[in-house]
Amino acid sequence: MPARLFCKTGEFAGASFEIGTETTIGRGPDGGASIPSEVVSGRHARIFFDESEGSYFLEDLGSSNGTKLDGLTVNAPVKLGALHVVTLADRIDLIYHAVERSAAAPATLKAEVGKTEFAPVPVIDLPPEQEDEARRTRIAASPFIGLPPEPEAAGRETQPEDIHPPAPSDPGPLEAPTIVEPPRFALDIARLDDNPKTFLLIEGENTVGRSPECTIMVDAQSVSRQHAVLTVRGGRITVRDFGSRNKTFLNGNPVDAETEIQPGASLRFGIDIEATLRRA
Repeated sequence: MPARLFCKTGEFAGASFEIGTETTIGRGPDGGASIPSEVVSGRHARIFFDESEGSYFLEDLGSSNGTKLDGLTVNAPVKLGALHVVTLADRIDLIYHAVERSAAAPATLKAEVGKTEFAPVPVIDLPPEQEDEARRTRIAASPFIGLPPEPEAAGRETQPEDIHPPAPSDPGPLEAPTIVEPPRFALDIARLDDNPKTFLLIEGENTVGRSPECTIMVDAQSVSRQHAVLTVRGGRITVRDFGSRNKTFLNGNPVDAETEIQPGASLRFGIDIEATLRRA
């Protein structure tokens, strides 16, 4: 799966880095993606390919100024999706892009020698006037050679410059491929203390809980350390409770199994954490 990081804005606009099986991002010249900035640690973060998941993941390497993915702090390895934004030290934005290989390459047509037998063409001697007519008929039937003009005077033979291949058709300008971005979703959390927060959901699992290792960290006593998970897969979102003490609710009903949810749905984690799912 070819992948790369590129920068479109700021002091490193135009920079581009190819991503191998494992690529380190940092201030030093080694590792693959060198960002020579004083706010970037020597070994700031890394991107690595997980064979079991068939995807790349982003991990912070204990940097001084932190790493974010689409505005969310990276505390544990997170799966990367198309056009995710990796932010170093709240200052440098890098765009991640991966090109999926097609499932099957088109077959290449090859001529198989010896599979077809052709009968020999007999050679027949014709009188000069019939031979000339036959030659003209062959030329007229050819899709590649135009019919030569009539000789201007008796005795003038057709010259090579009289025969012109047809001009190639103009295919017109080539259109650039269109990159279709997958739908993006956000979770708006409203608390009783009037301190609302918005979390952009990433492709894959978005864990919710009181633990700092959760993708969506909610500091509330009624929320378990590992409370629930929102899973995004190609525009489809599901919610699943982790067996939390105070449960997860969807539109007022407790979530007992993994359930698909739609934008506009109301969620409640624990007793007092109300949230709404929407398109970003």
